[in-house]
Amino acid sequence: MMHSALAERQAKNIMARCDVIAAESSRPDGIHRFFLSEEHARVNAHLRRWMTKSRLKVWQDDFGSQWGRVDSGQTSGKAMVIGSHIDTVPDAGRYDGVLGVLIGIAVAEMVADSGIRLDRPLEVVAFGDEEGSRFPATLMSSRFVAGLGDLGWLDLEDKDGISLASAMESFGLDPAVLEGSYGHRHLDGVGYFLEPHIEQADELERRGHAVGAVSGVAGAVRATVSVVGEAGHAGSLLESRRDAGSGAAEIMMAIESCARVTPDMRATVGRVSFGPGAVNVVPGRAELSVDLRAASDQRLHLVWDSLMTQIGKICDRRGLELSVRRDHAAGAVAFGGAVTTAVSESIESGMAGAAPTLWSMPGHDAMVMAPVVDTGMVFIRSRDGVSHSPNESVSTHDVAQALDVCLRTVVNLCCARSLRQAS
Repeated sequence: MMHSALAERQAKNIMARCDVIAAESSRPDGIHRFFLSEEHARVNAHLRRWMTKSRLKVWQDDFGSQWGRVDSGQTSGKAMVIGSHIDTVPDAGRYDGVLGVLIGIAVAEMVADSGIRLDRPLEVVAFGDEEGSRFPATLMSSRFVAGLGDLGWLDLEDKDGISLASAMESFGLDPAVLEGSYGHRHLDGVGYFLEPHIEQADELERRGHAVGAVSGVAGAVRATVSVVGEAGHAGSLLESRRDAGSGAAEIMMAIESCARVTPDMRATVGRVSFGPGAVNVVPGRAELSVDLRAASDQRLHLVWDSLMTQIGKICDRRGLELSVRRDHAAGAVAFGGAVTTAVSESIESGMAGAAPTLWSMPGHDAMVMAPVVDTGMVFIRSRDGVSHSPNESVSTHDVAQALDVCLRTVVNLCCARSLRQAS
């Protein structure tokens, strides 16, 4: 593999930096780092320091994402961008998102240390919001960069009633930027986007590979299902009840069943609440979240329609009032351009046989960037496929492999002659 000793040293440094960033949390009992928070600002400061040390020109964009750039001296080529996100879900692991940002910084440093002259600029980005853990919207940072910002975001509120507009002002940002076209202006100068990310599944582990190329990202629908019945005493007859809690439980089983009988389908209920919430009261209302994912948009829509029919029948039979609010919808995105080809070739350069190719059920910033610029992803093996959990784990060896693949990909796309010289 190219620069294997240097990649191993850099991988150890990346793992140490992941530990530094993991300490930036709003709570001491786990990793809780959300968009436009004090922790977000402190991580940006760490990244600026490390980017500067690696000789990148640094800036923070108008929506709070941290950037760094290595100029190639060539003004004609559009930039290649490497990066991911630095926000987390509640009680997160330490590698989701962050690892891809730190790999990007390391690649830029390795390019400089190796004396490789690129034909285009190389940029690193740390998106501030991908998870949607603070405000009820996802992928806002990459959507902003892609020119898909929405003025309606400004009225979104977090659990404490703080609006996005207020959070932006507290972070030192101007909410009026959502009225502009920053994203379109910036991406006019970007030709490629590469996102390294832990796999968040166990396919690579089962195949015995450290890294893989990603062929695309599944489509997803998120919704909130609310059912209303009638609260009553726990001693009332079962036959006379309009039990919203039992109705919600039956709906949950229908959601799970639809995924079990449909190939390449995922369905999850991650949040449930009952009211009034007393131990001796039949629930009069219930609310649950629904997350559906599929590699095919057609399959996703067919399952959604079928599921809504089933839920309607359940509520009719139980005498429950039903309302459904769709909170998020994203179509499936396939990667098939120069970046994905370069990733596969870079993996194959260090192994016998074809590169493992995987489809991603989790969503990523790459799915936002793909319609705008040539986009690809590198997946890194995660132990037992665990993610969004404190038990999230990757090995230094696998990070070194991913770093090597990303460096090869950059050189393949940005200066083919240098690849031959450096191999």
